[in-house]
Amino acid sequence: ASLLGAPPGHEGPYLGRVDENLLQGHRCRALCDVLEAMGKASAVAQGLKKPVTSGSPHLAGQRVYLLAHGNAALGLLKTGTKRLFVAPPPLLANRTSGVQDALQEISPVCVLDFYVHETCQRHGYGRLIFDAMLEQEGLPPARLGYDRPSPKLIAFLAKHFGLVRYRPQNNNYVVFDDYFADRCSGGGSTLQSASSTISSGRVAGGRRSPP
Repeated sequence: ASLLGAPPGHEGPYLGRVDENLLQGHRCRALCDVLEAMGKASAVAQGLKKPVTSGSPHLAGQRVYLLAHGNAALGLLKTGTKRLFVAPPPLLANRTSGVQDALQEISPVCVLDFYVHETCQRHGYGRLIFDAMLEQEGLPPARLGYDRPSPKLIAFLAKHFGLVRYRPQNNNYVVFDDYFADRCSGGGSTLQSASSTISSGRVAGGRRSPP
């Protein structure tokens, strides 16, 4: 946790945001090793041929929210903005005409990788990481895109945020129907409070166990 900026004597899990600025410091090599190991573990858990998260210090504007307890990494969530061409929900698509309207170009912040280590699942850590990410990114869950979400992530989003309806896309990203509803209404869902506080570009984990 000290690699993420946890103060001396900090007790309990600590959540830090890893970006290129943090990876330019003296902790770069150690942090890259952790990201490499967690990325490989995430790929195995999701049955992917290669990891989404690697140990490269060049994140190209992407962010990794990393949860650690002492010397152990508990989980991570990686985000980044992607340019996508997607088919809107059927009701919205029916209001448009012409081939040029068949696909819409959007550039949402996307969840690219989400993993909690098998030894500490079902302790609320996934929700802790996700809530902190939402607060830091300043977005509700419906305004995000999701890259090849696993069945576990689909179930997580349905359970905690009521996100269920989406149209399958050729690019394997999931953009929920509520994303387009928010665009049409000009509004968005109210963010729920995260279980952590954010300051100075870092996400400081709480001192008590998450619910």
